[in-house]
Amino acid sequence: DTKTLNQTHYPVQAIADKLVWPNPSHNMPAIDAFMLRVQVCVAFQMTLSCCHGLDLRGTNAFLRYFDSVHRKLDPKRNVPQHYDLYFVVPKDTYEKFSAMTQPITGLHGVQLDTIEATSISGRVKQWVMKID
Repeated sequence: DTKTLNQTHYPVQAIADKLVWPNPSHNMPAIDAFMLRVQVCVAFQMTLSCCHGLDLRGTNAFLRYFDSVHRKLDPKRNVPQHYDLYFVVPKDTYEKFSAMTQPITGLHGVQLDTIEATSISGRVKQWVMKID
């Protein structure tokens, strides 16, 4: 699952130009799928709800994994300051969903207002994708 993303399970050579769905049998706390395109990692979170917090541990795990992928691809360059996360939502919740930034959450979905949560949130650029 996304809390244990690492290069042992998903080596860089195996994920290039592919959509990776780490565990399609159940929801992930931070992201559902990701892809590596032209040396850039992009994350996707599918949801039907009007809000979807980002689990602190899961978000931290995918950021560490994406950083490790970038270090392996180009050891001389710094890792990106942020990664794009696309929330994929149905058209009937798009307007409400896109009006707010999704928070970093802890246990039981409680919104976190800590230095760590703020730091992690700053590394995730949130986008909303509407589907019919």
